[in-house]
Amino acid sequence: MKKIILVLSILSVHVFAFAAVDNAKLVSLSKEIIKAKDVASARALIESAKDMYFDAQEYGKCADFLKSLTKQRKDLAPTVNYYIGMTRYTQLKYLEESQSWDEYFAKGNDYREEIVESLQKAVQSLGEEDPLSVYSRLILYRFHQDQNDTFAQDALDDLMNAARAYAAKSDDFNLINEVASQLYAYDEKSKARELYKLYVEEIAASDISDDELYRIAEGFYKEGNLDLSEAVFDGLIAKTQDINKLFGIANLFSFKQDGPCDPEYAEKIFKKIAELGGENAFDENLLYTRAFNLEKAKGYVGAKDAYLELLRLYPQTKYADIARFKAGIITTYVLRDISGGQGYFQEVVNKNSSDQLVISSLYQLGLLQQWQENLKAAEDYYNKLMILAKDKFKDSVELAKIRLNELRGGKPIEHNLKTFMDVALKDESGEYSMQKVGLICNPYLAKTKSSVDIKADSYLDETGCLQPELKYLWSGHIGSSTPNEDSSGFAATYPDPGTKEINLVVVSSGIVFGHSFDMVDVSG
Repeated sequence: MKKIILVLSILSVHVFAFAAVDNAKLVSLSKEIIKAKDVASARALIESAKDMYFDAQEYGKCADFLKSLTKQRKDLAPTVNYYIGMTRYTQLKYLEESQSWDEYFAKGNDYREEIVESLQKAVQSLGEEDPLSVYSRLILYRFHQDQNDTFAQDALDDLMNAARAYAAKSDDFNLINEVASQLYAYDEKSKARELYKLYVEEIAASDISDDELYRIAEGFYKEGNLDLSEAVFDGLIAKTQDINKLFGIANLFSFKQDGPCDPEYAEKIFKKIAELGGENAFDENLLYTRAFNLEKAKGYVGAKDAYLELLRLYPQTKYADIARFKAGIITTYVLRDISGGQGYFQEVVNKNSSDQLVISSLYQLGLLQQWQENLKAAEDYYNKLMILAKDKFKDSVELAKIRLNELRGGKPIEHNLKTFMDVALKDESGEYSMQKVGLICNPYLAKTKSSVDIKADSYLDETGCLQPELKYLWSGHIGSSTPNEDSSGFAATYPDPGTKEINLVVVSSGIVFGHSFDMVDVSG
């Protein structure tokens, strides 16, 4: 009894040494930890004490407090070692974030040694069914990964083995989910997916209903954890025949400007729907959603097929003109089929109205004729555009005026635009693909006179040499902007509604590196 009183006195002095926490509660917790009937009970109390210290950012005193516990309760040593390692790791992170460099450089190495030593002791003492065994390895992995040292891979392998063993013996899959989420945050996506799969298999093996499974997956989606959401949805997809549920999943993941999305996963669901319900499963809105989703996933061939399917099943659809126009753009500039693309543009023009898509189609028809050096035909298309447009559709009219001036002055198509068309359309340019250059617009669904951010990414091969200097040749409907060749991005505004195509060729040392294009839909 005297020994217990002495330890409690030491703890009490330690607790009363600072005023940032609830001293009375800590004294009470100290007594309860010493008297706890088993390790599990003591561990819950230690967690509460740790929270109090952490809330006050008293990490050093928390470590001292933890060390004092084992003087009376030797059986708490494995648990205490875990908490000491976790405390020092958190303390280092805090010192970095708060830029407390005096303590960081004076004590940092001591804390690092303590992290490794304490957590390794915990790992050696705790059984594989103990969650702290997995958590200890998780912190060790994070620590070594943060340090970018040679032990990171071994720590990752050890963590994965421990997580698998724990999953085989425990039904606590929240821990597996937590480890997976941490690995995902460290960009270990394949490892994270493996653990997510274990989590999902456990859920799917239960008697859970389809509705509850949907609710769980939707919850992860709303949290922004798409990998886990998709893993749970995969479990549902494997056993459901409910097309309405599948449409709900596809709509969740279809391309959207704001909020999480995964267009490739959405298309996977659309394919499943088509397998189950055939073409009659889709109404015109869903077909357009599918085509637009594929377009924004850069799955242009699939997008074109979906737009044409929409036209075949719903010839009078409200999306008819935009579907034909986009099919024309993709056919021309992705599939290098000028004649086929012209056919779709002509179908839009045959509508014989002054709609923006008619104006845009006339411009494309004129441009293709001009590029093919059918100059009279090109001039006729541009003139018809000018007559129909009158005082509207200023951006397309301005482009048509530039082209007409080129024709009347005997000049070639403007350099950037001609370079794009040569790369996209010439047979001998077939070696060029759009895999080396990516183009992203934000937003894709824009309003007139609002700003659209347009940015290019060039996927250079990793080499030991200096990266080449790149030049960016922008053309097409780029709004009021005049980006120079050094600009990999710019902001555009559009005065009139319509679908705006943006073209890009990237060159290095005068040699074409790659090309791309994108489309922005602008509404009034």
